[in-house]
Amino acid sequence: MKHSVYCLLFLTLGACTHSKKVAQTIPVSRIEESDSSKYRFGISFYSIGTGIDGVARQQMLDYIHQYEQKEGLTLTFEKYAWGKEGEQDYCFKLTELNPAEQEYFIAQMKEKLKNTIRVHYKEHSACAR
Repeated sequence: MKHSVYCLLFLTLGACTHSKKVAQTIPVSRIEESDSSKYRFGISFYSIGTGIDGVARQQMLDYIHQYEQKEGLTLTFEKYAWGKEGEQDYCFKLTELNPAEQEYFIAQMKEKLKNTIRVHYKEHSACAR
C-alpha cells in the first residue's frame, strides 16, 4: 500500500514537471498575437438598447464607395455581426493603401462619423469576432 501511494505521488509530480517543461519550450512568437491577425482600422457600431446608428453606418458605406471611386481601387474589409440589436464590426487591413493614405482614410472616416456616439474605433488591433 505504501509503495502504491509513493508511486502515485511520484507519477503526479513527474507529470507536473513534464507539463512545465512543455510550456517553457513553446516559442514566445507563437504565444503572442501575430501581426497578420491585426487590422489597421476597425469600426464597431454598437447599441445601447435602441439599435445601431443606421445613418452613421450608411455614411461609412457611402464614404468607402466614394473613396474607392475617387482612387480607382477596391478596399477590402471584413464585417462581423454580433449582438441582438444589429451590432456590427467592420475591420480594415488597408493593405491597398500606403501609410499616408491609410492615415488620411482613417481621419476622414472619423470625421464622417463624428456626430454619433454609438461608434467605437480601433487601430492596430485584432477585430472582435
